[in-house]
Amino acid sequence: MKKLAFITLAALTFGISAHATPPTDGECIVADPTGTPLKYRSAPYGKVLGTLKNGRKVYIIEDYRYDKNGKPWVEVYPTGGGDDNSLGWVYLKYLRCTMYPK
Repeated sequence: MKKLAFITLAALTFGISAHATPPTDGECIVADPTGTPLKYRSAPYGKVLGTLKNGRKVYIIEDYRYDKNGKPWVEVYPTGGGDDNSLGWVYLKYLRCTMYPK
């Protein structure tokens, strides 16, 4: 029983720390071709949480999730200050990432 509790605690600790320090290769830049601020959402096509200007750095927290039309979305964490520093989902096509070359 103690071993199971330790493993559970270790798994929870690892999961939390993985989100606290995003990997460098998950860094992307907002690159919306329309030139308007990119909306980030609670889920793909979900409630709008805020907007991100072109050039803003974000870190990918969760990899692809496909919407009902088969379009890839990723969960991101915006960096660089401002009041839009919460996790949110964006359409991958509007990001420029080294880990997902176009």
